[in-house]
Amino acid sequence: SPRAAFSRFVAQIKANERKGGPGPYDSKLHDFVLIRNNEAVVKRYETQNAAPDPVVELHALRLGGVAFATNPFELYLDYGQRIKARSKASQTFLIQLSCDSLGYLPTRRAVAGGGYGALVINGVVGPDGGDVLVERTVKAVNRLWSE
Repeated sequence: SPRAAFSRFVAQIKANERKGGPGPYDSKLHDFVLIRNNEAVVKRYETQNAAPDPVVELHALRLGGVAFATNPFELYLDYGQRIKARSKASQTFLIQLSCDSLGYLPTRRAVAGGGYGALVINGVVGPDGGDVLVERTVKAVNRLWSE
């Protein structure tokens, strides 16, 4: 049962913490974690058509030669590098998990490799949405230099 699995999960974490050393103290392969992941996949399947293209709040701000851009994701590094490389600002800061939290935004490479944060349960937007985010962020930032 999920309740028994949770009890075993907590016991394992406590035992691992007593051993000392750096975390993480949980196992991504523990039966409780797998149960919760499966529940999340089912929930995602049931709700995916309600908002197939989620609305994302994005802001861009200029202070001198510096730009700040917000987004509601935890970005994989590639997206930030693509935005910064194309920004007209002398320095560009990306503020993540702002105005909402839509989870991880994995790259195609992360999804293909099954990387941490690249599972369907870890966010609501995939690599295609990441490409859109890059384009819209670059456009918003660079627009600040054309006015």
